[in-house]
This record gives sequence, structure tokens and C-alpha cells, in this order.
Amino acid sequence: MLKQKSRAAAAVGTIVIMSLYLSGCGAKPVVKAPPMKVKTETVSLSNLPSGNAYLGNVTPFVQSVIASPVSGIVTTVNVRVGDKVSPGELLATVNTDVLQAQASQAAANASVAASQQGATSTSSQNALNQASAALQTAETNLANAQAQANSSFNSNQTSTASQESQAASAVAAAQKALTTAQTQLQNATVTYQNTINQTQSAFNSAQANLAAAQQQQAAQVAADQANESQAQDAVNTAQVALTTAEQNSHSASAPALLQAQSAYDQATIAYQSAVSKLKVDSASSAIASSQAAYNTAQSALNAAQNSQIVTTAQAQLAQAEQALQAAQTNQTNVLKQAQTNLSATQTSSSNAVATAKAALQQAQVNYQSLINNPQLQVNAAQLQAAQAGVKVVEAQVSEGNITAPLGGYVVAVNAQAGQAVGPQGGFITIASMNPLTATVDVPETDIASLKVGTPMQVSITAVNETLQGAISSVDPQPDATSKKYAVEVTLPKSQATLLPGMSVQAFALNQGQKGIEIPADSVLTTQSGALSVFVVQNGVAHSVMVQVGAMTDTVYQITSGLNVGDQLVIQGQNLLSDGDKVQPLS
Repeated sequence: MLKQKSRAAAAVGTIVIMSLYLSGCGAKPVVKAPPMKVKTETVSLSNLPSGNAYLGNVTPFVQSVIASPVSGIVTTVNVRVGDKVSPGELLATVNTDVLQAQASQAAANASVAASQQGATSTSSQNALNQASAALQTAETNLANAQAQANSSFNSNQTSTASQESQAASAVAAAQKALTTAQTQLQNATVTYQNTINQTQSAFNSAQANLAAAQQQQAAQVAADQANESQAQDAVNTAQVALTTAEQNSHSASAPALLQAQSAYDQATIAYQSAVSKLKVDSASSAIASSQAAYNTAQSALNAAQNSQIVTTAQAQLAQAEQALQAAQTNQTNVLKQAQTNLSATQTSSSNAVATAKAALQQAQVNYQSLINNPQLQVNAAQLQAAQAGVKVVEAQVSEGNITAPLGGYVVAVNAQAGQAVGPQGGFITIASMNPLTATVDVPETDIASLKVGTPMQVSITAVNETLQGAISSVDPQPDATSKKYAVEVTLPKSQATLLPGMSVQAFALNQGQKGIEIPADSVLTTQSGALSVFVVQNGVAHSVMVQVGAMTDTVYQITSGLNVGDQLVIQGQNLLSDGDKVQPLS
């Protein structure tokens, strides 16, 4: 598999001869060739393969065998084996002339059924419209009756509540007046008793004062009478003495006469004083004052005893009790009348609503009977069956176009135009390559080390590409002939076009060991048998000798000669010589 440098040496020799020829002529200067364009990649470390290599093939993820949904003659086939198709793409067509005729007949039957339904429904539509109008009228009447019933009931309730409130207010006012009258009676009784007590006390005091004044006057008069009697006796004694003195005296100026006359005058004065005092004490104003006070107190007591305040208050209380009883009686009557009115209103409203409901139910029955007209149902069923027949035939006609149910590659076409196909046999086979999978055969000695998820390096020789994938399934049963287990590896999307059946070579990757791997085509064999590659430095290609380890058809492991980061030439290396100027392509 190693490439020789014969073509590179021939090209270099040709260039040297041409250069010598042109320089020998001396006619024109030598034109230098432009830098050669090459493709490069950066050398990096990757997981190295471990264990044995396993051979296998690219396998479709899904392989679908498509049959014609309808039986018929193939009209066109639009694909060939190897074509890539997309989901929904037209693959082939089948002649559907018979189905088209059946579709026309089914459409005609549907038209007849529609005409029959129209003729039947037209005659019943007027009756149905009238029934619908009657139904709407009945619904309106019921709504009006219910609204009127609610309005009457609410109005009656409002009136009843107002009357009850007024009656309750009258009872409350009468109760309040009764309470006021009771309070007034209590106050009048207390006032009357207090007045009697006060006037009786004043009368008793005036009576006592009158008795005391009378007693004091009597005592004073008695004392004055005694003094007046004594003064009279003294006057009489002085009169006798004066008379005696006058008889005994010969002169008016005799001392004895003068003394007797003086004693008589003093006795007379004393007597006059006693008489005056007696008169004064006998006519004392205290007695008159006490008598007047006594008379006044007696009048006040009589007036208090004859007072009508308690009687008036008792009369007012009796009147308030009568008013309260009348208000309570009125309240009872108002409640009874209100209940009677409310009951009558409810009965009348219920009767009106019941009548409207009965009318509505009858209208609904009439309307429903027209809707459920048996002939209309028969016509509708006939039309529905005819329309269903049209859809069935149309669906069969559309099935004459056979489309791809999934994307992939056509791997088999089992009929051509003019041949008969049907649902019983396979027509076209499509292999889906999404996701991309490869199946390799693993001997039983290695199967224990491979599990779902194990990283795998898969080389596809036909397109010179290596992909990193992982095991997605392991067949638990070995092949009966080879005794090997089928292991499926899921791969990333390839840059090349991969077809089912392409040969692959797979290795399990060692996650713990890394090394340098490069495309096999980038390694050249020199005339001495050594292996070399070209690396680019500053736009110049340099030949580098390398040592190779494990090899596959597409990848070589480099054990020495390359370093991570080197720019390796992977395309155009066969035309290079050491020291050539190059232009790396991105």
C-alpha cells in the first residue's frame, strides 16, 4: 500500500532538463514556477487502537421494503438502484384508470344522494322553521313569565318589608311611650309623696309653733295679770296712805303728804305700766303670725293631698298601654296580610311559569320531532355513505403515486413500467443511512471486551476515510456458520458518500493511550525503502523520515519522525521534492 516516488522523480527530472535547455538558449530568462498548492493538516494526538482489527460493512440503519398500496400496472419508475431519495419523493406511479372510473361513479352516486336529501329537506325545512319560531316564542314567553314572577315577588317582598318595618316602628314607638309613661308615673308618685311629706312636716311645725305661741302668751298674760293685781294693790295702799297723810297734814307741803303723794304717783304709774303690758301681751302678734303660718300649712297640706299628678300619670300610662297593644295588634295583622299577599303572588307566578314551561316543552317536542324526521336521517345516511365511498376511491387513486416513506439509498427495484404490482409483493427497497452505522464481525474470544458505548475507530477503504464512533449494539447470538458476533457501531456524519455494503475495518480505541495517527496516503516510500512524509515550514516542504507502528488500510500510527503541531501534507505530496515552495490550502 506504500506509494513510490517514481512520479515525483520523473517530474523533478523534467523540470531540471527544461531549466538547462532554457538557460542554454539565452534568449529569455527562466520563469520560476509558482508555489505548488497542497492540503495540510496539523499533527495531533489521538486515542490509539487496541486489540485486533474487525472486518465488516457499512450497513443501513433501517431498510424498508415498499409495496404498492393498490394493485395495477406500473406506469413510471423514477429511481434506480443506488439513487439517493428524500422523504416524500415520488418513486413510481401505478395506472389508476379503473379507480378513476370508480371515483366518477361514486361521485355521481353522492350527487344523487345529495339531490334526494335536498328534495326531502326542503319540504320539512319550512315546518322546521315554523317550529323553530314557535320554540323561540315559547322560550321568550317563559323568560318573560320568569322575569315577571321574579319582579312581582321582589316587589311584594319590598312592600311587605316596608309594611313590616312601619308596623315594627309603631310598636317600638308605643313601647317607648309606655316606658316614658311608666317613668312619669314613678316620678309623679315620688313627687306626690315628697310633697305630702314636706307639707305635712310644714303643717306639723306650724301647729307646734302655734301651740308654743299660745302657751307662751298664756303664761305671759297670767304673769301680767299678777303684776297688774299687785300694782292695783300697791295703788290702793298708796291711796290709803295718801288719804291718811292728807288727813294728818295741815299743810300741802308737809313731808309726809309729799312722800305719800309721791308713793301714790309711783304706784299709779306702775299700775298703768302693768295694765299696758297686759294689754300688749294679750294682743301678741306671735299668736297671729303662728296662726297664719298654721293656716297656710294646713292649706298647703290639703292642696297636696288633693293633687291630681299621680292620677294624670296613671291615665297617661293606661293610654300608652292601650297604644302599645293597638300597635302590636296592627303588626300581627300586617304580617298576616303580607304573608297572604306573598303566597298569592307566588302561586300566581308559579302558575304562569308552569304554563310557559309546558308551552316550551311542547314546542321543543314539535321541533325535535321535525329534526328527527326518519326520512331525513335515511337521506343523510345515504349521502354520508356515498361521500365515504368517494373518499375511499379517491384515497385509492392517490395511492397510485408511490412515495418514499424515509430518506436513504435505493437498493432494489423489483418491477419496471408495464409490469403488475400490488400490496402482496415488494416493489422498491430503500436503505436509510441516518444515522450512519457499520456492522463488524467479532470472534467470541474478543466479544467479552466489547460493550455498548465502547469507542471504535472505523476505516472505510473505498473513500479513504476514518471515523470515530461507538458501539451501539452487540448481537447476543453468534452467526451459525462463522461463529462470530455482529457488533453495530454508530458513526458520525461522513464527508464522503457512503453506500451500504462498503467494506470497513474497525479497531477498539484505547482511551488511556494516545499517539500520532496520519492518513495512509500521506506516507511515501523512498527508493531505499524508507518511509517519509512532507511537512511545511515557512512555505517550504521538507521531507521527514518516519517510523510506522500499527497500520490499517487508511491510517498509519507514527512512532517517530513527527511532532505534535507539525503541518503535514496530506494532498499533493506525490509531486513534491524536498525544499519545494508550497501554498497550503485551508
